[in-house]
Amino acid sequence: TPPTLRDAGMSRYGQLARQWRDRIVEGAWPAGQALPSENDLAREAGVALGTARQALALLVAEGLLRRVQGRGTFVTRGLAHASMLRFFRFGGDA
Repeated sequence: TPPTLRDAGMSRYGQLARQWRDRIVEGAWPAGQALPSENDLAREAGVALGTARQALALLVAEGLLRRVQGRGTFVTRGLAHASMLRFFRFGGDA
């Protein structure tokens, strides 16, 4: 099972993934947009490249980002138009 933001807890990469997720949700990085390079993201955040990669991996696992070999990392489509129900879990624990 891929890691999730919940699994990341308060780790530095988990905090960073939450910050980047907020950017996506707020529309600062709109659907279809390519993100800056991993090196640029790490430098901007003041973290090691590995930390930035872990944060990005969490967002890819959540479906907020997708990586395209040789092209970059992109914000997925549909988030801006997603129903709020997407963000809530219903039902009991299985």
